[in-house]
Amino acid sequence: MSLDILLEPVPDRAVVRLCKVGKFHTDLPEQYQVALDQLIRVAYQDGGLTDEELTDRLRKAGCDVGSTVVRKHRKQQCACVA
Repeated sequence: MSLDILLEPVPDRAVVRLCKVGKFHTDLPEQYQVALDQLIRVAYQDGGLTDEELTDRLRKAGCDVGSTVVRKHRKQQCACVA
């Protein structure tokens, strides 16, 4: 047992963790962030893209992402909101 562990600094909790969609979003210029926000927000039932269609667009834009990550991000069940 080492008491030195008690002297270690507390980890920085301010570090933001993002899922792949969130990370991709933050790296985009503002006009593309706005467009992506709109695509994410509007559900298929409301005239938007399906999760698979959005995944395809993101992949074509250079985001290495799967439909499960997109679905979780849309439902706010990803690291971005944790």
